[in-house]
Amino acid sequence: MIYGSPSQSITDQNVVIKAENAVSNQTFPLSFTTRILPTVLHYSQDVYYTPIKSLFSISPECDGDYIQYSLIDGTLPSGLSFSTSSGVIEGSPVNSTQIMVLTVNATNEVGSVQVVISICVRIPLSLFQYPKSSYRLVRGKSFTVIPSVEGDAPRFRMTSSVLPDGIQLNEMTGEISGIPSTLGDPIDVTIQVWNEVGSEETTLTVVVKRFTILAIVLMIIGGVILFCFVVLVMARMVSMKIRTHEGSLKTLERKQYQKI
Repeated sequence: MIYGSPSQSITDQNVVIKAENAVSNQTFPLSFTTRILPTVLHYSQDVYYTPIKSLFSISPECDGDYIQYSLIDGTLPSGLSFSTSSGVIEGSPVNSTQIMVLTVNATNEVGSVQVVISICVRIPLSLFQYPKSSYRLVRGKSFTVIPSVEGDAPRFRMTSSVLPDGIQLNEMTGEISGIPSTLGDPIDVTIQVWNEVGSEETTLTVVVKRFTILAIVLMIIGGVILFCFVVLVMARMVSMKIRTHEGSLKTLERKQYQKI
């Protein structure tokens, strides 16, 4: 009987066992290989976000020895490769992706273990801006402004100061909207757009004022101009109809005269 708990990893260790009694003997060659059973396999994170066209590299840790690695479920983003000898995933991804779930297997002659990780490739954010850098809001009057930005999955947040009362920032679209309810001096607000691989910021100056007398006068003047324009258009239409009617009467009279 051969028994015990091996204390070290060895490969092809050869021994010869001899069996004998009083009348004969016989030998048996044996070869032993011992391995450390893999029980733990992990990468440093469960989920990885990486920018498109940037160098990416992650490697696992495993407590077994003489390990071979394999990808048993999932597909790597284009541009990344998987090493079966080390479990390293590396390369420069060439396309933006959703979260891609992968199952990695580590195995040797005595056992195996798996781990699940996720990789997502994002386009970094750029060209973040609002149409203007300064806004004059009127208390009680609706206000809306929407930014432009390039890149994947942008989200928005305030990083300094606060917007006037009644005005909100939409964290998914970056839209600033609402009806300001409180007068105030000009304030600088900083808005950040971010995703998992980067961020950008812009600063806006916002002030809330009353509806001034000048604005009221301009609105009245605009209303009067619009009213006059509508009256002129209607008068012209009526005049054209009258001329058309008179022309029809004259034509009818001419036909009757010719019959006589």
